[in-house]
Amino acid sequence: EAASSGTDYEWDDDTKKLTIKTSDALTLSTPNNSAENPATAHIHAPQVSGQGTNAKLTLNGVHITEPQNTGYGAICVTGTLEITLAEGSTNTLTGGAINSERTTNTYGIYASTLTINGSSTLNATGGAITTNSSSNSNLSCGIQCNNTISISEGTVNATGGNVSNGSSYGIRAYEQGVKAINITGGTVTATGGAATTSSNGITKSYGILIDTTNLQITISGGSGTASTTDSTSTYKQAMDKEPTLSNVYISGTENDTFRKWLPKADEQYNALTPGETYWFDLSGQKESMGGEVNNNL
Repeated sequence: EAASSGTDYEWDDDTKKLTIKTSDALTLSTPNNSAENPATAHIHAPQVSGQGTNAKLTLNGVHITEPQNTGYGAICVTGTLEITLAEGSTNTLTGGAINSERTTNTYGIYASTLTINGSSTLNATGGAITTNSSSNSNLSCGIQCNNTISISEGTVNATGGNVSNGSSYGIRAYEQGVKAINITGGTVTATGGAATTSSNGITKSYGILIDTTNLQITISGGSGTASTTDSTSTYKQAMDKEPTLSNVYISGTENDTFRKWLPKADEQYNALTPGETYWFDLSGQKESMGGEVNNNL
């Protein structure tokens, strides 16, 4: 049954806002747009009677940029958001740029709880923030949730925008409720952008941040990277915590600005004999290892 305007959703052409009014599954697309030519729009599932609204969205070629100075997110869902990436699709969600004097945030995706599945591509990017607000509280996130973020498949690129007087995160789980970041498959690239300050305040740039003490980043499948492109922030790391791992290897340590994880090889080799000398040709592995290879060996 086709979704019904006014019952399942509502479009406001003045604010360029698509309001989701049902928890039933909806399929969205912007067939006349592309990543290079996105539609100006944002998708919102607001609270109803103080309760968050859940949404199930299949993205089948959605390319949108939130209107400037809006501050909700290209997709903002106050309840649980389940995203399915339609087969063969690429989807681009960009938070609106901010240039107002007030403190504000911008997100590619904002939700209470988020799950992402489907084998296609999702690009979620926070907008750039250029403001003279001196509170250092401005925030740009590719993906932010109050609770748990779960990624099981697909290619997910989450990028924080460049921020003046604030912080930038690729993926962030915020300090409310019970939360974790669980990556069980897919290819994930989480990148924090540049964060600067005009008042000597604290700025942060993280690829992945779980903004609480006791909970975990868990990676049990797939491959990916977490990094920051920033060199000047007060705090700049690929991840703010050492992840719990299974079935994958990860490079680096907690304080590094770039970390890469790969699945463990299915094929097992015979154990090496202690005391023996072995030679390995790593000359073609520089890019995949993320480090330096001495080609003279």
